[in-house]
Amino acid sequence: MMRRKYGFTASLIMFLLAVFPFRTALSPSLTNLFIDPERTTALLGENFTIDIAISDVEDLRGWEAKLYYRSTLNATDVNEGPFLKSGGASTFFYIEELDEPFNSTHNRIWLASILIGNASGVSGTGTLATVNFTVTQEGNSTLHLSDTELRSSCPTCTLPHVTTDGFFEIILTHNLALTNVNARKISLTLVDINATVKNKGIVTESNINLNLLQ
Repeated sequence: MMRRKYGFTASLIMFLLAVFPFRTALSPSLTNLFIDPERTTALLGENFTIDIAISDVEDLRGWEAKLYYRSTLNATDVNEGPFLKSGGASTFFYIEELDEPFNSTHNRIWLASILIGNASGVSGTGTLATVNFTVTQEGNSTLHLSDTELRSSCPTCTLPHVTTDGFFEIILTHNLALTNVNARKISLTLVDINATVKNKGIVTESNINLNLLQ
């Protein structure tokens, strides 16, 4: 009798666990390698800074990443962030490429870093590297992370992760945009047109002429 009661109880528990799983059984957040801030703005000729950062990582011992951007930007300097050293060990930080042309429209940065010696990997969230840019030409640019690799204390193991790109938007001094046009036919020879013009620049505009071409 006791065995039958125990077997029924165990079956009931297994059924309840399948239907109502515990919250602690949920998988942890996936590691994210990302650009911080995700969106950046600057004027032509100005400088700006972005971080290559990481979140929710466990046992990180080394990393590698390539950052692609339009050649309207000039990468002037790269410095290692504090995260990989946060466990107290030294690192070997290597810049393979800095502002190297990738094709006719884009440049690339290629970075890598690894803990020296037998130090344990670090966990958590932090900054891996800081990149300084100068805006040399007009134009927006995606800051695209590619060919990324995260290494753990296991020599042959890589850490699964996702990447999140950033975006740079230039602030134009003069930037008028036609955002909406509505036309209404009044007669055979007359059309009523309403146009909305938005000033997206940083100076006040005056004496604006709007020409309509057939």
